[in-house]
Amino acid sequence: MLLNTKKSFDKMYDKLQIRDKDKVDMVLVLFSENPINKRLRNHSVSPKYPWCRSIDAWFDLRIILKEEKDWYQIVTLIKVWTHSELYD
Repeated sequence: MLLNTKKSFDKMYDKLQIRDKDKVDMVLVLFSENPINKRLRNHSVSPKYPWCRSIDAWFDLRIILKEEKDWYQIVTLIKVWTHSELYD
């Protein structure tokens, strides 16, 4: 799996506390090993973000991503947000 990031993800990630960055990093490793692992709660976020999915990073922290190629061969990380920020 190839993980790309958008500037929006990079900026949001840089603002996270170290503890949250560690959680995001651990979840991305888990995601790259098995994108449908139940712990990730991988689900669609349509219609607000068409063609995008969300995975749980830590409590209220979510990672928004887009599958660019079949079966998660290439994935673009779009945002890292709290659940409430995602739907506001």
